[in-house]
Amino acid sequence: MNIKHFIYAFAAVGLLSCSKAEVAEDEIFAILKGTVTSENGSPIEHLEVRVDLSKRMSPKTLYTSSDGKFQFDITGKEAKNIKNITITLTDIDEEANGGLFDTIVEEIHLYDEETQESPMILNLDFRCSRAIP
Repeated sequence: MNIKHFIYAFAAVGLLSCSKAEVAEDEIFAILKGTVTSENGSPIEHLEVRVDLSKRMSPKTLYTSSDGKFQFDITGKEAKNIKNITITLTDIDEEANGGLFDTIVEEIHLYDEETQESPMILNLDFRCSRAIP
């Protein structure tokens, strides 16, 4: 299957870097925000968003809202083991959200460096193609 998609990560200086030792366990380490749209720019509702933070932790599952948005807050406790974040977008309701869309899997790499921003904010935009039946 040929999966066509775009991901745009808009970042401020230091956005993809982190200093894990300085974040308290209950403090928000990073905010992962995303918007999912179709090829024509329409928001896609009810897509399953699976966020894998590390192999030692269970994945987190959330869903896009009516405006195609999702948000996940990563705490300092969760951040201790993160090197990569894998995001999987899956169309679980098939035609109910305006068509069947391809699954997207994206990996975001985090680096162990100093950052001035706390929490980091990762703004991601996904554009999904329709699945070929």
